[in-house]
Amino acid sequence: MSASMNHPVIAARISKSPSRIPSSSPEQVTAMRESCQWFNAQYDTLISQLFGFQHFLDGHHDVWTAPGVQSAANTIEANLDQSAAFLDPRVHTLFIVNYPDQSEYSPVYNGDSILHLWYQLTQISDNLKHQLPSGQLNAHIATANVYGTTIHDSQVCAGA
Repeated sequence: MSASMNHPVIAARISKSPSRIPSSSPEQVTAMRESCQWFNAQYDTLISQLFGFQHFLDGHHDVWTAPGVQSAANTIEANLDQSAAFLDPRVHTLFIVNYPDQSEYSPVYNGDSILHLWYQLTQISDNLKHQLPSGQLNAHIATANVYGTTIHDSQVCAGA
């Protein structure tokens, strides 16, 4: 018997653990592939637009009535909403509920990063609708960039 099995708490956890972690379903594999196809085709352009708009707004001292600001925001907001609408059903397919504690997780490699990226895109769109200053937009844009970089660096979407 291993040393961990001699410890009553660890032994109890091991004995109550499921015999295996559920594998990805065919629906989850499809959802991830389609999310990756979106990521490969759209993400770089979208994140560049977001950084560009943030700097443009900052350059206009966060004055949303300055020439071109609202028009640019409307275009980016439409792009965000279209991307979020495409990703929405897919990211929700990537997660399963873990019983008995009801926590959610994704058995798909970096499925959680896709979900978090989608969430940040929805928040950025909402922030644009509320005409928040560039500094407040930065929090969600920077976080979206972190998840995008994680997806890119992991190579999970390579070849999708």
